[in-house]
Amino acid sequence: MNPFVLASEELVVPAPSERVLADLEELIAGGFESEGRHYRVFGGRVGSRFSLSLGMPILGGGAPVLRGRARGDAMTTTLALAVGARYELIALVGFWWLITLFGGGYQLWLQARRALAGEAGWGAVTEVLPGIAILGSLSIAGLVLWRRRNLRAARALIDVVHQFVFTADPAEPGAGAASPVPPPIH
Repeated sequence: MNPFVLASEELVVPAPSERVLADLEELIAGGFESEGRHYRVFGGRVGSRFSLSLGMPILGGGAPVLRGRARGDAMTTTLALAVGARYELIALVGFWWLITLFGGGYQLWLQARRALAGEAGWGAVTEVLPGIAILGSLSIAGLVLWRRRNLRAARALIDVVHQFVFTADPAEPGAGAASPVPPPIH
């Protein structure tokens, strides 16, 4: 289980991949409406891969990102969707864990060396452990809170893509639904 992935789903759309990707580009360009509010979607597409988020790049904070890949032929398209953390958040948490592990490990090593040399007692080694535990528990608590806060938004992003590609008019390429109504985000 990846702690940075909130939800994933695979959709099989009975339409060619060019039309599905055109519909997704329209969703990214126009956003969507839910319960009378218009939501701006940030994202882009490169080849058969695409991403979209409710938060701006870099400034989006903890807003989840839907990343997807389209595979298909002239008849059907399979969308592999995964909603997870922004790369900035993954880097921040990774940096926090590095500080915790290397900083705490270095302090443990220093204190153990002092204890073995007879300069300090073994109590000096155990004095380092609460700091390591505090930093570790803060990162775990932050990750748990982030997951709880963003599960609905993750599900809403998948539902928007689902409704957008399944309610498009198959006769018009790039004619996604005017306003799909996913479950409320808040």
